[in-house]
Amino acid sequence: MFVFGAILALVYWNSTRESRAAQRAAEQEKVELAKITQTLMDARNRPPSQQQRELQQLLVDKHTCEKQLARCEADAGADAGLP
Repeated sequence: MFVFGAILALVYWNSTRESRAAQRAAEQEKVELAKITQTLMDARNRPPSQQQRELQQLLVDKHTCEKQLARCEADAGADAGLP
């Protein structure tokens, strides 16, 4: 009877140890996920960098130039049609 009790105790001890290990692993994953989520939220809320602002300004300038060029080409086409 003593051997049977010892075996049951070892099985119980082993299963609780594995359960605690799984809980620790799950907690560690939660912490890592929280860090990643916080990093993404911080990046979203951070103001654009100087390089990003310059790139945005270049795009605005490019679109302005394209509009002006289209107007000039339209004017040139209209002028070419005059006798």
